[in-house]
Amino acid sequence: TPKYITNTLDSLTNFELSNLREGTYMLVALKDIGNNNLFDQKVDKIGFLKEYITVPTDSVYTLKLFREVTNYGIYKPIHAAKNRIIFGYDGTGEFMDIQMLSQVPEDYTYRTLKDPVKDTINYWFTPFEADSLVFRVVNDEFVDTLSVKIKDLYADSLNISPVKRELSFTQPYILSANIPLVDFDKEKITLMDGDSTAIAFTTAIDSLKNTFSISWDTEPQKRYLMQLYPGALTDMFGNINDTLSYPLATKSFADLGTVNLKLRNVTSYPIIVQLTDDKGEVVVEKYIETPKDRYEFRYLNPGEYFIRVIFDTNKNKKWDTGNYLLKQQPERISYFPGAVELRANWELEQTFTLE
Repeated sequence: TPKYITNTLDSLTNFELSNLREGTYMLVALKDIGNNNLFDQKVDKIGFLKEYITVPTDSVYTLKLFREVTNYGIYKPIHAAKNRIIFGYDGTGEFMDIQMLSQVPEDYTYRTLKDPVKDTINYWFTPFEADSLVFRVVNDEFVDTLSVKIKDLYADSLNISPVKRELSFTQPYILSANIPLVDFDKEKITLMDGDSTAIAFTTAIDSLKNTFSISWDTEPQKRYLMQLYPGALTDMFGNINDTLSYPLATKSFADLGTVNLKLRNVTSYPIIVQLTDDKGEVVVEKYIETPKDRYEFRYLNPGEYFIRVIFDTNKNKKWDTGNYLLKQQPERISYFPGAVELRANWELEQTFTLE
């Protein structure tokens, strides 16, 4: 617990600590959800100065709050469906290795997939008779042996759904599956325009994201009909899709807009430039390794956008948060002050001087 505390119950962001004993201190700020003067990594935000401060001082310090990635921890697995076991975890699970220790049949197969929303690994397997199964889970230096009781459950059915229903001029049309896909038959897929003319397209499976993409040269103000007939997609258990039909359409270029962004005072590269909506959800982003005069974001829907620039210090193409115990600060983010309004058929020129 801290030696000295100051707090506020309103929206003030300026704080003062007075009448401190002379000495050396670590300066920490906390969004204390539990109101217990302790850092709860799962719910609290924290900010700190990396170096100690010496009192007395009349200096003013700026602390930026951030949410840490929770330390790794594994939960007891759950048999969720006849052909699926879920492994919930805290922290980072992208390098988790799940190994079956129980004896399995010769034709046994399995696949693991990260849930796109939850901190969960789905373990898909060919079912066989067993009362329980034992697994060895390895994640970096952590090794756990876990067991799960097998229940009498129905197997999951294959479901296919579009990731986004809106058709893009720059991105393929992507379908997501709930069970690992292993094959597709392009001959069982048709793509027609509004005049019932066949359109050439290319296809691909992304095994890491478990998605199926269809790409073609989209044109403005065009209607398309995409159909996937039974057997177009096959999952690891041999299940195939039902007939799927997707009527699609593109907008006119005049209904969309472009943001031309000029950046000033960029101190290092690479950077990630993002346009977000008012909820902070990324609409479009660019990964930039060398400076350019301007960066073009085309075919955007009219509306308000917010701009932020992430300094990708470790060059892993994503923002990384900090860690209090390791004394690591989060990667720097610069926010453009306020929203920019984009109207239909506009080319908006915007300069962003980073501070």
